[in-house]
Amino acid sequence: MLLNTPWASITRLASTSKPASVLYPWFHKSHFSTPSQGEETPSMIALKEQPYPTTGLDSSIFEEDSADYGDRPQAVFPDFASARSPCHVLLTLVQNRQFEDARRVRDEFIEMGVPIQKEFIYRKAAAAALRSQPHSPERVTEFLKWWSLYPDASYKTHAAPNLAALIYAVTSNTPVPDLPLIMHFAVSAAEKGLISRVELGTIPLVIRYTPPSVSLDFMYELAQTDRRAAKVLTRKEKADVWSRRWASRYGLAIRAQCAAGRPEAGLELYESARKQGIQIGTRAQELSKVVGRPLATDPDPQTPDLRPPKPSQDIQSSPKDDSQDIQSSPEDDSQDIQSSPEDYSPESVDHIERIPDFSEDIEEASSTLYHSMPRALLPTGDLVETLRFLKSSLRSRYPPPASVLENFIGQCVALGRSSTLAALRKVAHKSLFNHSMSIWALAEMNHLSKRSEPREMYATFCRYFFSVGVPSQTIKFQDKWVKDLKHRGFPSRAIQKSMQDERRLRKVLPANYRVMHKLPPSSHHTALVWREALKETKTRDGLEALYQDLVSQVRLSRNIPPRPDPNSPPPPTDSIPKTTYTIEDYSTPSSSPSEYPKPIPVPIQWDAFHFDIFIREFGKKGGPTRSVAVIEDMYELGITPSLKSMTNLASALAWAGDMPQLEKLLTRMEKSSHLVRDNKLPKPALRGKNGKSRIPPPNIVTYNTIMRFLANKRKWEDAATIAKRLFEIGRYVRGENEVTDKLLAEIEVEVPSVASFGVTPNTHTHQE
Repeated sequence: MLLNTPWASITRLASTSKPASVLYPWFHKSHFSTPSQGEETPSMIALKEQPYPTTGLDSSIFEEDSADYGDRPQAVFPDFASARSPCHVLLTLVQNRQFEDARRVRDEFIEMGVPIQKEFIYRKAAAAALRSQPHSPERVTEFLKWWSLYPDASYKTHAAPNLAALIYAVTSNTPVPDLPLIMHFAVSAAEKGLISRVELGTIPLVIRYTPPSVSLDFMYELAQTDRRAAKVLTRKEKADVWSRRWASRYGLAIRAQCAAGRPEAGLELYESARKQGIQIGTRAQELSKVVGRPLATDPDPQTPDLRPPKPSQDIQSSPKDDSQDIQSSPEDDSQDIQSSPEDYSPESVDHIERIPDFSEDIEEASSTLYHSMPRALLPTGDLVETLRFLKSSLRSRYPPPASVLENFIGQCVALGRSSTLAALRKVAHKSLFNHSMSIWALAEMNHLSKRSEPREMYATFCRYFFSVGVPSQTIKFQDKWVKDLKHRGFPSRAIQKSMQDERRLRKVLPANYRVMHKLPPSSHHTALVWREALKETKTRDGLEALYQDLVSQVRLSRNIPPRPDPNSPPPPTDSIPKTTYTIEDYSTPSSSPSEYPKPIPVPIQWDAFHFDIFIREFGKKGGPTRSVAVIEDMYELGITPSLKSMTNLASALAWAGDMPQLEKLLTRMEKSSHLVRDNKLPKPALRGKNGKSRIPPPNIVTYNTIMRFLANKRKWEDAATIAKRLFEIGRYVRGENEVTDKLLAEIEVEVPSVASFGVTPNTHTHQE
């Protein structure tokens, strides 16, 4: 049979290893055949001879042209309906993330007058528009064009997407908040009736970082825009419902002003709300007492207390932790000073007389709504017990001190427990209270600071907080860090100085995570940044420029005009925003980078620690004269010098060998109050009779620091004089402090009379 087949060529495949049935179970034959190309079957010949059709197909044989077909309307699917509209092209481009082409198509539609149907997907194009150069009017305009295509509250649908990603892109995607963009976004959301979805992310930021006059106009415009939208859209509210909603929003703004240290601005917001018929509550009388002036419009005593809940989840200032968490190390500071200042003469000027006895006391509104965990409740067991305690406290309203978290991070780093740190950080990020994440950030920054990794610490600060109230050189680094960011959470290798430290840090504490929203930094976080910037400053001119940057920002935040000084260099004007901003500057921002509105630091952000580091550095490089000038600036700016400030000044006088000025300073400090031990200052020691600020009294650390500086200068007689004051005025008893006893023993070797200090004579022996 095979010989008579029309196929002359038969190909056989022989399997060399395994049969085909084993390799391919579906193929049971061991060969396959192919027809020859040279022969044609009779069927193929018959098909070739058949002619091609010359007429079209008659469709009447398939359909019947009757009234049944014409009366029934044709069903059109939504996809085909949108395909007939020009908007389908724009939607397809946005879905495919071709945003540049979508922008050109949108502009052409607007130019030709083609109406564009509003869709939820346009929020992705609006978020993509924010990737351009930050802090520019073009960026704001491009974002608003896409955001205007987002549907308003009248769009009836149950599939409205979440705006959390868009709010993050608007508010937290840059190191410095773009205030004109945030304000336009909030007002536009109010026009759409969506203010309730963006209020928590926008209102506190605008209130905190804009001048009080601008924030007052912003809240008024926002309320009136929402009132007009409520009348136009289908969501029509009654007057009392609208008033209750805006009582909550104005309460949020007032709390933000008080947390920023501006209670006067909070009272102005309250009066503006009452003029609009918004009943906030009866707590305004207490706010009026704090400000010190009566209300312009007395609250109605019949008004119910409509205060919103406590701002535990609002964007507010991070909590204040113990001051010891950011203080310098307890090691002797005098070891860092190698020589006395060359331009200082002890007889040149009477420095201490320049320090005022009292200064106006500024009551700063505290942003801390909780008390720190008592140290008696801290765990003292192993690592597992400490981890269990930290997880529990980070979830509660009372977080642990940053020093405890810092020690725990150091232990985990030493043991290589990266998974433990990642789990604990996840608990801090998911906490219901923002201060838990703030405390964790402070501990992480302290850990990196002790490891001498300033750039990693800057990156951590930029990851958690807004770069407001920090040195301008740090802002430049963080701008470069954001531009060169490969993935959320850590800068790329191009701007890292130490590659080994980066790899080791990633192994111990993986940093590829994202903070859901940035927080305003507290004074402790910014003080760490200033201290690291000071460590990187090597020259005296750089130190002076950094200090003038600090003073300029404090004056700006507290609205204090600059003091003319021909001897000091002018402050940097390229990084410090101006103080004459109005609501028009934010509505139509300037295209010039220097004139673009920038955030204003808050008054409560500054404390004595920002100046203590400069007092110490100026004492090393410029002498006590410059350190006293820093104390004068603190009093002028309304910042009360701390005990650390006076101790640094005393150590500068001791190192310069100016004993008359040093004794005069100690006398004024000792007159303030009795000696306070263990670094705790009672309230009577800080207040005068008229409630004015007083120079803090010395403690044993102050005497130890002065004696150590004098001992290093080998001025043993002067050190013995300070030791005598310690026993007579400080009432020191030998054996109370081990460091003091060792220092006294060192002085006794050179001055034997020190051994008799503090020894009570025997009465019976004296009579004999």
